[in-house]
Amino acid sequence: MGDINPWMPEPNAVVHQALGKLGEEVGELSQIVARCLIQGFTASEPVTLKANRDRIAEEIVDVEAAIQWLKEVTNLGIHEDWVEARRLRKLDGFRRWQAMIHLISTKLPADRLPHGHVVLEQAEITDGRVSQAVQRPDGSEYERIVDSEEAYAGDDTGEEAPTNEDLAAIGQSVMNWIDELTQQEGPLKDWTPAESPAEIIPDLYNMLEESLACHRQACGEAKQLAEVLKAGEAGNMPAGFRWINQPITVTGGDYAYEGQLLCSFPKDEENSAIRYIVRDQNRRLFIHNAQQCGLEAEI
Repeated sequence: MGDINPWMPEPNAVVHQALGKLGEEVGELSQIVARCLIQGFTASEPVTLKANRDRIAEEIVDVEAAIQWLKEVTNLGIHEDWVEARRLRKLDGFRRWQAMIHLISTKLPADRLPHGHVVLEQAEITDGRVSQAVQRPDGSEYERIVDSEEAYAGDDTGEEAPTNEDLAAIGQSVMNWIDELTQQEGPLKDWTPAESPAEIIPDLYNMLEESLACHRQACGEAKQLAEVLKAGEAGNMPAGFRWINQPITVTGGDYAYEGQLLCSFPKDEENSAIRYIVRDQNRRLFIHNAQQCGLEAEI
């Protein structure tokens, strides 16, 4: 235990009062800081309804004024260069600490409302913050003031955001389905996006484009066939087309059905091969060669 010294109060009345006032203001600032930690920086005092953000701003100004007064009455480092240098070093440390906190915060879930609390509506106020009307599970409502970053960061349903593990599981499920489909007969057979998952979207887009191109071509051909058939029934076939209109059994290749052989036409101007338009029992139109139609010779 150290020696007991006969300490006496500060004899200069002005300095004494300046020190006392600074202690008082610092105490009040400490109280509102604690309230902000407990209630939230953007919350309001439940009795006076005064915003904690506004209270802490007032107390900071009061402390700054008390500090300035103490400097004036004691000439405390007002003309010394080290005061500004120390302030800048301290501020630089705070800012580097802030950067570290932001870096860590990006890896943490976003701040959310208590479970079951729902934002009914929100509107920006003049100082850039956002006023939110929030409903509790019991139906009662209250207002809270938040920074725009928090207000627009995402939904405030109280539900937790998916974790990295959840997202990884979703991605793996997608890749498993693709792997399953690429081993089956169909448009995705032998597709290999797993070698580079980033190619999934452009690959699917290209497939859609090709499908739409085929669809447009098929629609054009169907329109042309409809015109040919209409002309054939009227006895006015286009050049190269021959109206036949007789029953036929298609058995060649992957086709086997009873249909109606409607007409024949040359494959192209330079090739003498003949193709046949056949209508099945469901009134679908097919184009076959002589072998598929079971014809020994072209007719």
